[in-house]
Amino acid sequence: ATLKELAVTLWRAKQLPEAEKTIEESLAIRQEKLGGDDPDTLLSLYSQAQIVAAAGRNEEAIKLAESCFDSSVRTKLTRYPLARESARLVAELQAKLGNAAAAAAWKKKQAAHS
Repeated sequence: ATLKELAVTLWRAKQLPEAEKTIEESLAIRQEKLGGDDPDTLLSLYSQAQIVAAAGRNEEAIKLAESCFDSSVRTKLTRYPLARESARLVAELQAKLGNAAAAAAWKKKQAAHS
């Protein structure tokens, strides 16, 4: 199993501190070895956004998911549906924060990448 897969398993088991540490390590390694725009690096970034959101740090998670979205769109990533999923996560988190207009704008971006 990869570090990213381990982090996701820890996240699903609600072991958030361990999941965060593991996904940060995965992301750092992938950024160093593969570069910031590599699909596997972006997948780790998206997983980090999910884990940070699960830890209740919605604003931080939004920034991570927006970064993943931007990179996915810029690189025309088609291997994973990260643009769509990142937009969905941002919309969901904006709604949780009570930002209806921002949530609606991100839902449009999600639809555009479906």
